[in-house]
Amino acid sequence: MNIGATDRTQCIEFLLMDLFSMMSVTCAIEPLRAANRLLGYEAYGWRFSSEDGQVAHASNGFSVVADERFGASPAPDYLFVCAGMTLVAKDQTRLSVILNRRAREGCQLGALSMGPVFLARAGLLTNARCTLHWEGQPAFREEFPFIELSNEIYVIDNNRYTCAGGTAALDMLLHIIPEQHGAVLASPVDCQPVPG
Repeated sequence: MNIGATDRTQCIEFLLMDLFSMMSVTCAIEPLRAANRLLGYEAYGWRFSSEDGQVAHASNGFSVVADERFGASPAPDYLFVCAGMTLVAKDQTRLSVILNRRAREGCQLGALSMGPVFLARAGLLTNARCTLHWEGQPAFREEFPFIELSNEIYVIDNNRYTCAGGTAALDMLLHIIPEQHGAVLASPVDCQPVPG
């Protein structure tokens, strides 16, 4: 049963940067899957992109086949930049240009784990508080001294969604989903068993 404000599928894109955190991405996707199951329709769909459209490699050694090259499709409803401790883009200029285009198109922009670094380099965190993985916070403060960095596990501010990675991604999505489909859905999504 649809208990939310919209019955169309929300498209969520995960941009997988080199050596991204698999745990963060998994913890973001599972609440979406559970919400679809509980709502009884595809409230959320997701796709994976990489900078070059090729296979993306996670920091744990797993590989994910990207659905497309970043920027190839129309803007999603949400876009999350997913990164680990390797913070070198293949093409930083192209990446920043497309991120800014997505912002102008009204896409909700976010980042998981170390992903906020790429939003900051694109100038997209200038007017928003943010957070990221604790290991990257000292370097972030040095590179971006004028961006307000929080120690919270996730921060939603001025249309920007950032989290510290790992299970914090799950917490952030469990905040987003009830905003769209009612608070009554939050607890059931949180309590969904993982099939064996």
